[in-house]
Amino acid sequence: MGELTACPECGRPVPADSWLCPHADCNAEIGGFAAPALTAAPVRVAAVTPPAEAAPPVRTTACPGCGEPVPDGAADCPECGHRRVVAAVPGPDAAVAAHLVLPDGSRVPLLAGERVEVGRDVPDPRISRGLAGSATASRVHAALTVRAGTVAVEHLSRTNNTYVNGREAVGRHVFALEDGVVVGLGRQVTVRVLPA
Repeated sequence: MGELTACPECGRPVPADSWLCPHADCNAEIGGFAAPALTAAPVRVAAVTPPAEAAPPVRTTACPGCGEPVPDGAADCPECGHRRVVAAVPGPDAAVAAHLVLPDGSRVPLLAGERVEVGRDVPDPRISRGLAGSATASRVHAALTVRAGTVAVEHLSRTNNTYVNGREAVGRHVFALEDGVVVGLGRQVTVRVLPA
């Protein structure tokens, strides 16, 4: 697929070279190009001058619900309506208290006092992507909160158990973060919480 831009009417992604929004409920003109006039006789058309400033291509991410491209920053998928919650990226002044290390080795910073859900379909897309292929991690398996050298682990899954350092954890438990904590999402998938 070529570059995408946003429709000025509905905000959904459209091909950058399109002159008309392809969505049936919109059909807005894109980029200042007008639809050709339908006449009986041939019409001489002056050269079309492109807009002074073309809209930059819209960056997109695949919707976890239907796989269609969703413009970055959009709250919902325009095709299936899947609610998309974009996790805030910590600013330079944010107090990173720990790191969540996913099975693929990627790290997600955990802020002090912030409750972070862990599973295949959670608000933070980095975590969802890191656990997407997991057989035992539930859609929302557990929640982690790091505070004052500890991590609270809250079991949320109805399907598979949550384990902390090899022991089953039911409900909410607080663990010292000194050397890190290993959280099992079922018996086969583990993530680690390491101090910053």
